Amino acid sequence: MMNNKLFIPACHKFITKKDGTANFQRIYGVLKSAYSTKYPNDTLSSEEVFDFLKLNQIIPRDFSIQDMDFDYQELCFSIITQYKCNSICQLCPYSSLYKNIYEDEEAILLSYALSSWECLNSLKKTGLTCRHFRAMIPVSDKSKVQVVPLNRLAYEYLETVPSSANDLLSIDYKIMATLKQNNKNKLSDSDFEIMHKYLTNLTTVNSKKISDRNVADILKRCFQLEYNQKIASNPLNTTNSNISTVPSIEGLLAGKSQEHFSKKLPETPGKVKSTEVHAKQIPVASPEKPSQNAKELPPKSKNPNISAPAKKEPVSYPKTDSKILSIYTKQKNPESAIPAPVPLKRVPKIWTLSQQDLSSTHIVNLETVDQLRMELFLFDLLQTPMLPSEIVKIKKEYWFLMYVKDQFYTFHADNFVLFQHILPYISRSKVRKIICYEPYLLYYFLFKHNLYHVSIFTLRLVADVCLPLHNWGISIETLLKTLLHIHVNEPIIDILPAYYQTYRALDKKLETIDTVQQDILLHKIYLARAIGKFFIPSNYYAAENYAILEETPEDYVFTYDGTQKIQAPYYSIRYIFSWNAKELFPAKSLAIWFIKNRLLETHQITILAVKENQITFAIADEEYSFLCSIVNQVIGQYVMMNKTPPISIDEIILNDKML
Repeated sequence: MMNNKLFIPACHKFITKKDGTANFQRIYGVLKSAYSTKYPNDTLSSEEVFDFLKLNQIIPRDFSIQDMDFDYQELCFSIITQYKCNSICQLCPYSSLYKNIYEDEEAILLSYALSSWECLNSLKKTGLTCRHFRAMIPVSDKSKVQVVPLNRLAYEYLETVPSSANDLLSIDYKIMATLKQNNKNKLSDSDFEIMHKYLTNLTTVNSKKISDRNVADILKRCFQLEYNQKIASNPLNTTNSNISTVPSIEGLLAGKSQEHFSKKLPETPGKVKSTEVHAKQIPVASPEKPSQNAKELPPKSKNPNISAPAKKEPVSYPKTDSKILSIYTKQKNPESAIPAPVPLKRVPKIWTLSQQDLSSTHIVNLETVDQLRMELFLFDLLQTPMLPSEIVKIKKEYWFLMYVKDQFYTFHADNFVLFQHILPYISRSKVRKIICYEPYLLYYFLFKHNLYHVSIFTLRLVADVCLPLHNWGISIETLLKTLLHIHVNEPIIDILPAYYQTYRALDKKLETIDTVQQDILLHKIYLARAIGKFFIPSNYYAAENYAILEETPEDYVFTYDGTQKIQAPYYSIRYIFSWNAKELFPAKSLAIWFIKNRLLETHQITILAVKENQITFAIADEEYSFLCSIVNQVIGQYVMMNKTPPISIDEIILNDKML
């Protein structure tokens, strides 16, 4: 089996002899050297390198293995020095991609240093210097340079200039002033705007969310430095938490307003026998001060990235939880849906390309290009941090369409190899995002390939929050006309080039919205991820439609209603929540909690439908006990923290599944 860590060295086209023919010996040597540098603990045989180069037609098939000196190695630096190739190879230690291997970790450390004088000094004492920061941040295409080592420059300023805590006030402006003074003729105003926004985002992170344990782990794992500061004993700062300690629910389940997700209960309560969860049933972490702990909440996160997943390990749950689980009400027939009139509706947007569209536009199919054309594409992709993309339908097949440097590229959305090939260029970065109109199909194919760490900026969902309500449901053509005053119509090849300008316009509007709107947008993004996992629901149940029939400003109308037959190895289970209150229990917030804690990624659990006070899952047999325990604990924690009336949990097993 071929080593999936091997990549063709991008510098191979420069490595030639005096007569202009390829120098296969040096190409072999630089590939083996680069791999050994990047993966020092891996064992790579010489024959494996030779076969890889032959398979990818870098070395001709008739080249004899006896003519290759397997002991020969060539340093990347010597190749770059001689040929001035400025390689973008994913293996090369001198390429931007390689330098960005610890970009996320560097951003955390820099944010930690910017947060306080004490944090900065604690990092200095470990021996952390600006030379440890290597990540390159892309800037605008109007510059003389393509990338900037902003993390290194910012930390270099922190190392040398501040002499007291007062010097850290407005530190991002001070750093930018120094950078502008030292780079007047190198960087444009657009570059400085991008860099300043990057630094501002780092300064707004609450340092309390970055635990000492996390800092120590990064310093040890990435830079082999020991962090000697005492680790905080607060369990909320512990990264390796047990699943029995369920993370607190943010947003609506943390005592915030429920006006966006709730409706009034009917006057006559239901007659279904229910499990009641009381606040007194939930164990409190500190028996001496139960009221204080009951009110304690974790800090609200402003980062839209999903938090770390709960670990899938067998754990022991409190006895009170076991009692609650044992008296669940199980029914065989689905509960009747509660009608909810809605003022506005829209259906999912599915982009299509006709044969006429394809013939009138030059679109490069990455599945058929040669190696040189692929390398040119990757070079342009590296310089496109904001990538306009869509999943489009061509002759009943789904394709991934990109707009890179004034050129369209595409490949089959089911092509896992190509997705893996471009993954380093679109993931693990604070500044790289995919721009799309609606994210559902894009999430579906990314999740299908287990690619969860890709940032997506969805124009439609952001516009829903940033623009007045009367603009809700407008078409993409009207959105472009409203924001950019440009007139374009379908097909997508005429609209996609305007995505970046639309992103810039909406991104500026995001800076003006209040915290309530930020929460609403965050919840929309989380739900979009959940819907994306089964947007084409054929793996779960037979349906001619997508996972959602339509969308309203408040809710989704899901295709699954409990009557469809679930396909093996899954079955469906529905939870209905009720309490003695005027509002319905916000089940949507429970769904958001599942998504934020990445349980849908780490377990065979999928959310099939969310409606008012009920939520329906598709699960595998082995996940049943885990799901019951988690739902039970989360609801119990909600009761404890918010001191609500008892919550009844009705469990309905659908499709005549016997447990």
